[in-house]
Amino acid sequence: MLSYEYCDSSDSFYFNDIQDFDFNPWIEVKSVSEKGRCVFSKKFIPKGTMVFRDIPYAAIVDNQFKRNICTTCFKILLESNRHNFQTCPSCLQVNYCSNYCKQYSKIETRHTELECKWIQDFTVSFKHQMAEDDRNIVLLVLKILARRIYEKQSTIFHSKPLTTNIEACTSNNNNNNNIDLLPMIPNDIPDLIDHLDDYFINCKNNNNNENENENENENEEEEEQEEEKEEKEEQENNNENEKIQSSNVIIDDNEKEKEEIKKFNKIWKNDFKRLINIAKVIQIIIDDSINSLENVKCDYGFVDNQGDTEMVDNSIDPKGLDKLVDNLSSSDLNILRLLCKIRANYFGLWNSAYKPIKLNSIDIDIDDDDNNNKEKSTTTTNNDYLWCGSGVYLKLSLFNHSCFPNCTTLIEYNTNKKNSNNNNNNNSFINGDINQLTISIITLRDIEENQELLITYIPLNQKINDRVKSLKSNWLFQCDCKRCHFEKINENQTEKIYKDSCCTNQKCSGGLLIPLEQNSTQGICRVCKNTSTLPTVFYPLN
Repeated sequence: MLSYEYCDSSDSFYFNDIQDFDFNPWIEVKSVSEKGRCVFSKKFIPKGTMVFRDIPYAAIVDNQFKRNICTTCFKILLESNRHNFQTCPSCLQVNYCSNYCKQYSKIETRHTELECKWIQDFTVSFKHQMAEDDRNIVLLVLKILARRIYEKQSTIFHSKPLTTNIEACTSNNNNNNNIDLLPMIPNDIPDLIDHLDDYFINCKNNNNNENENENENENEEEEEQEEEKEEKEEQENNNENEKIQSSNVIIDDNEKEKEEIKKFNKIWKNDFKRLINIAKVIQIIIDDSINSLENVKCDYGFVDNQGDTEMVDNSIDPKGLDKLVDNLSSSDLNILRLLCKIRANYFGLWNSAYKPIKLNSIDIDIDDDDNNNKEKSTTTTNNDYLWCGSGVYLKLSLFNHSCFPNCTTLIEYNTNKKNSNNNNNNNSFINGDINQLTISIITLRDIEENQELLITYIPLNQKINDRVKSLKSNWLFQCDCKRCHFEKINENQTEKIYKDSCCTNQKCSGGLLIPLEQNSTQGICRVCKNTSTLPTVFYPLN
């Protein structure tokens, strides 16, 4: 069973202090040029230390798991507890493990009447037209909007007056991504960073690509003529071959870089078009003036009547994007801004206890004591770690990415066995001191003073090209972590360091080992609960 020391003998503070950056003894937030807000250590932090905790602003169960997981406590809905199941009678899309969870859900998971109405409209008109990932982000945005209206909070997500003018959106004086316009600690949805202006800039720059390409071609022809003359003059030089080879390498590298930029520009433009259409779907759903949604259709990257997803070729520029951008209304742009904030900052809610076959064969969070009775059990061990939901955590969004992070995230319902494996009416989720959707940040290695704390945004068991593509496509940044850097120099050495830090069970997908406790030499897999000795040498990745 995982256990963590919250402080050492020299510190004295309440447990809740690590949920507040102002009082946290371990970490602080700093602004870094060209990087934005980052989390740094105040002092040396031993491995296995819980340094931060956060609860979600909003959380949902993913559409495909809605009949198997409680919306409130994220417990697995076991067949043995089927008699306690509760379903929303209006939308039929939200399920609970008990009537208590239905009646007394916390605000981050509360199913309000307005959200229920929106889900009904979405289910009837749009759900069947959208891909699974798009359905889930729509449901998450609707829950956030419903909560803000329920609490009578603002639904304006621009820090400046709304505009659909690209120049105004992307100017230095009106850049909503500028860290100077955001508070150091995000306490509300508008405080989150988004990449909407980056999309606008990319769209604007690509509008001039044809003219720029023509000018580049002319310049290249002139350069080629000059190079030919230079080559003739250098023919008498004994080092002619070496110079030609080096110049060819430089030209090849420049060409590859240009092609790479063009490729991602097209991916971003296609993604931008998809986001605009999703924002329009959300706007239609929340617009009370729309009396009937039966004949409303989506027109990009969605599922047709036969259930086939429209194939989008990201290698070409999307058609009609300029027209879509020009026709954005102020309300469309406002929803688009919110959508971009959510998409850039939401966390996957991973469940190590879910197996999407026969609910009565699920083995939930086996610990060491359970392993002693494994032969007597009729359940099957699950070595998968599945994305079963999504949540927006305001302060956790400050932690940046690394492909070899020094911290990891743990969700409370995956570590608290008593609460997650109890499908009766003790209502431990409501009465307990800890919210089951709490995410904790645990240090994986010793962290020196004034060192940045990093987590991962993606699965790490990928090659560098796949990781770069995923990060650059979804978060619009080029990863410059040490693993990516040294993997280009010495792939075998880099991968050995990474694999030595992972679960040794070849059938498991648990990833990096987590120290059993503070300063522990043993690490545990979050999925299969296999324990191994933690490595001590990380050079050159430390």
